Amino acid sequence: MKIRQKLQDGVGRTAATLIVPIAITVACYRWWPADITIQEKLLSGFQKIAFVSAAFAVTAYNLRTRVVDLVLKVDGKPARVDEFCRIARNCGRRLTNLVILFTVTSVWLGGLTIFNAGTPTAQFATSGAMGLFAASVISFVYIVFSFERLERFALDEAEQNARNKEAARLFKPESPPSGK
Repeated sequence: MKIRQKLQDGVGRTAATLIVPIAITVACYRWWPADITIQEKLLSGFQKIAFVSAAFAVTAYNLRTRVVDLVLKVDGKPARVDEFCRIARNCGRRLTNLVILFTVTSVWLGGLTIFNAGTPTAQFATSGAMGLFAASVISFVYIVFSFERLERFALDEAEQNARNKEAARLFKPESPPSGK
């Protein structure tokens, strides 16, 4: 199975969003620099990452809005519409969770500036923030591929409907001539 298909199907999502962030949190905590000036630069740098995280939250919300738009435009057989709506509900739910996760991550990263460099609290908070950011990014990658699957589903359905309409137009039975 292709990697793209696996990502669209969510294969390994739970493991990736748990194991990678935990590993990053542990690595960040373990290899936290001893130099306080470097720690200060890191803390202020993570504040900039907070803006990136907030931008991802907005992007996830916009994708959520697109999911609703796609659902409203779908025109197909009831079984296909049911399947499409199921996929859209899952995608929408994950996007909502992602918006919340990125928002919490952004607030956490932005709040790192209240900690003094050289303290264990700053080291712990920064490590946790990096773990949250990693979980957010991994979830975002998975949801983007899931959204791609949803779009493909909608486009395939629209393409099939267009073909059916064209076939109906071309092979429309001729009406009998009027007898005047």
